Amino acid sequence: MPVSSDRSPGRRQSQLWPVTGSVLVAAIAILFPLRAWAAPAGGLSVSLAGQSVAGSTSSHPVTLKPVAQVPIVIRLTNATSRSESIATVELQGKVIGLTFISYDTTVDFQVGPGRTATLRYDLDLSGLAGQATGLLPTSITLLDPGRHVVASESLVTDVRGSIRSVYGLYGLALVVLTGLGVASCLLALARGRLPVNRFGRGLRFLVPGIGLGLVFVFSLSAFRVMAPTNRRELSWAVLGAVILFGIGFLTPTPDPDDADEIEEEDGLDFGADETSVPGAMPGEPTGRLLTPIDGQASSID
Repeated sequence: MPVSSDRSPGRRQSQLWPVTGSVLVAAIAILFPLRAWAAPAGGLSVSLAGQSVAGSTSSHPVTLKPVAQVPIVIRLTNATSRSESIATVELQGKVIGLTFISYDTTVDFQVGPGRTATLRYDLDLSGLAGQATGLLPTSITLLDPGRHVVASESLVTDVRGSIRSVYGLYGLALVVLTGLGVASCLLALARGRLPVNRFGRGLRFLVPGIGLGLVFVFSLSAFRVMAPTNRRELSWAVLGAVILFGIGFLTPTPDPDDADEIEEEDGLDFGADETSVPGAMPGEPTGRLLTPIDGQASSID
């Protein structure tokens, strides 16, 4: 009786489409998180650890060390016709929408209309070593009592943390998972178990390609070469996906007969020998056995 198989190229391709679409939608949602920013009240100038954050780049970052007393100076100009009240100063470092550095400081900072005021305090960064390491995009945001954004300043920080930090472990996990994905694709290629359809083979390599792009950007960040940004993460993830998709698309088409032979070799067959015939039950003798009877060999079929 014929048995239907779920291994047809068309069925596998139809199963890959929803998975691939979900991965791409999730990646876009992570790389481009939505956040409503309010219009700044006026000019904002920030000095962190004695370094001005204005114009900080990957080549000239603001260095942050895990110490207890880090001075921060905030100078805000209120260009509106109403008084601005600052209740919280938020310091955050994010990569692909994930927050790795987060410090909220409660303050009581009032700036009258058309006035300029300066706020000075010390920030405790003693726990920074366990949060991140390397170059990270960071922001300093002033929030009113309703946690609405009053003003914000972006900067690039050189975090002198530990590789055992949350960001470091995230990068190591990304390396391991991407390595496993690439190894799985190469093993399937060597064993002839990739989809027969070229497009399906390309999709099989696509997700590890995204991982390779993210690993590359993380490496640049961890080795303090370049800070990751949403655009940079997306660009390298797409580039890695395109390259590995092309490699998978150009791989040789596997022979289904070879894949079946490999599956048979992987199984254990204890009941048959070289002379087995179709239809024999496992363990049933199907060859010619020689049994000594009265000192002579007799054949039993």
